[in-house]
Amino acid sequence: MLPAETLLGLWEEGESARSDPARALLLLAFAHPQIARQELARWSIGRREEELLALRERYLGRTLELEGACPRCEQAVVIAFDARDLPRPGPVVDDGASYRLEHEGVIIHFRLLDGADLEAAGGCGDVEDARRFLLRRCVVRLTGADGSEWVGGALSEAMLEALEHELDRREPLAVMQMELDCPDCSHRWHSRLDISEIVWSEFAGLARRLLIDVATLARAYHWSEASILAMSGRRRRMYLELAEA
Repeated sequence: MLPAETLLGLWEEGESARSDPARALLLLAFAHPQIARQELARWSIGRREEELLALRERYLGRTLELEGACPRCEQAVVIAFDARDLPRPGPVVDDGASYRLEHEGVIIHFRLLDGADLEAAGGCGDVEDARRFLLRRCVVRLTGADGSEWVGGALSEAMLEALEHELDRREPLAVMQMELDCPDCSHRWHSRLDISEIVWSEFAGLARRLLIDVATLARAYHWSEASILAMSGRRRRMYLELAEA
């Protein structure tokens, strides 16, 4: 179990973070304190999500829950699944490595997207602007089949779509879609699974519940926050049961 003081420290720093990528980086830094944050920020999105799933499994277990509301009848839907059943990208790639994709006679040399890219995309006006921004940002250079520099101008929409599909293929955890079924009207739809957002929400939820417990015990017994947090989780739960009896 995550120590109480550590959990609250993570939550407090994360609450002051300016973006979701910054919170994901915070969790990575906690999981890998020996690695500089600048280096962690350059990890690809797929690698980041893989590491966050490992962190979650260490402290919260393997079972994930996805909640949604049916877009047809608004019925609440919850599914649970084992995180190890999610698709994996295969061998870990070298961050910053360059890859090749041939499309319409053009060789697109590209790299995988990382947390710094997502941070930079935060200033885009809408989702489609962010999509185009990220796809263009990961392109290293364009060449013809003979290796000469391509001078055809901007990437076409077809080239952007081909690049997007290749990125998704190489890092399936980066853009996850889960299929949901409504138990009432049988409507079926897909919902985006943002692993970093889910993991942060779970840790933040634990921190908020812990603060509620601290407030309850402080009111009941007039103990300080430090003395309450110093207790084991089992002892805090027992005192809570006694206070509510």
